[in-house]
Amino acid sequence: MNEAKKKAALELQLTDEIKKDLMDDIDKAQTISHHWEGQLDGTDLLQTYYPEAAKVGTTPLMADVLALHLTYWLNTEGICCAKPRMMKYRTRISISGYPLNEMDSAWLTDWFAQRNQYILDDLNTAKAIAEQILENEANSEESEETDDDEGNEN
Repeated sequence: MNEAKKKAALELQLTDEIKKDLMDDIDKAQTISHHWEGQLDGTDLLQTYYPEAAKVGTTPLMADVLALHLTYWLNTEGICCAKPRMMKYRTRISISGYPLNEMDSAWLTDWFAQRNQYILDDLNTAKAIAEQILENEANSEESEETDDDEGNEN
């Protein structure tokens, strides 16, 4: 496997900038209606917020990595309902103010692995990378909560 691809996939993290911008957009949608829906284009978000990652030469892979992070974050934080969609050349994420079909981290892992098994050599490697990305995202969220709790004690 190309170690540069694996390293790039594992190093991508959500930035405060993308979180803030998405929160602003979702807050605006919520003020209009609680029954809103839309879509995010992972490829466009990657090029806007992570231009260096888009230059890696594996934009579809990195857009899927970003979609994995965003979907996990939006759903676990209860911000909105999000689900990545299978598209041939682009990565799209359906978002809505009402529940979409239920899915769990296993579904996300399978989605990512199926789309990226050839880029990352095989299905098992792609699944392992997806699991590590989700684990890192979960740990990132836990550390942010701990930092918030420590800041509130002062």
